[in-house]
Amino acid sequence: MADNDLSSLTNLAIQIENSVYKQAKSHQDYFKLTAEKIYTLQRKKQQQQQQQQVGQQQPQPPQQRTMVQAQAGQMSQQQLQQQQLQQQQMAAQQMAQLQMAQQQQQLAQQQQLAQQQQMVQQQQLAQQQQQMVQQGAQMVQNPNMAHCKFSIFYIQTNIW
Repeated sequence: MADNDLSSLTNLAIQIENSVYKQAKSHQDYFKLTAEKIYTLQRKKQQQQQQQQVGQQQPQPPQQRTMVQAQAGQMSQQQLQQQQLQQQQMAAQQMAQLQMAQQQQQLAQQQQLAQQQQMVQQQQLAQQQQQMVQQGAQMVQNPNMAHCKFSIFYIQTNIW
């Protein structure tokens, strides 16, 4: 019996392919028609299986049917709530990641600003030291300030 079914199926496939080959005008058209035939055959088979399943199912009493429908409604509501919860959790995670990225950016900006301020302070200090050295050199050159030579020498050695 299985051999008869297999041979009839093979014969049907050959007939369909021959008819598609004769109908096709190009190579591309052949593959398109073949795909359409396969799709229609699969749809017919699915419909037949669904009809068989419906025929095998026994009708339930009205009270049980409403309970089953109610349970199905609860399941879908629970699934919907779970999906909403997952979406909220994902949104919260994304928000936390965004906030963390913003905080990191602010921290980097603060560090850069602190480095710039430190450089400015070092430059100002260097300028002040240079001015002090220049003032000391002017005092040494002034004969009235000869007693300050030792102090200027001390300042120069400690600066450098």
